[in-house]
Amino acid sequence: MQLQNVYLQLKSMNLCKSKYQFSSEFLGMSKSYYSSVILARNEQPSISVLSTLEYALKWLAALLNSKEHLAVLSVRDKLLWLAEQVRFSINEFCKNRVQKVI
Repeated sequence: MQLQNVYLQLKSMNLCKSKYQFSSEFLGMSKSYYSSVILARNEQPSISVLSTLEYALKWLAALLNSKEHLAVLSVRDKLLWLAEQVRFSINEFCKNRVQKVI
């Protein structure tokens, strides 16, 4: 899972307007984090950042749960799918760390 993919999907759903908003509201980091650390330095996000992203996606999906409009439910389902992808990345990261220790 690439953060860029999540960012672009959120942007295409009009849930995120900028990289600055993505950094602060979805990743829980400074406004420049996504641009200066992830994109410019090509660094991988920490488990903490990924966990924050997963929570933000699930929280936003939960807000849409009470709506019954088909388009809203489609966005909710997409958010939940993105959250699952983030969770998979977290699990893979942890699995790789444990395998290095063993």
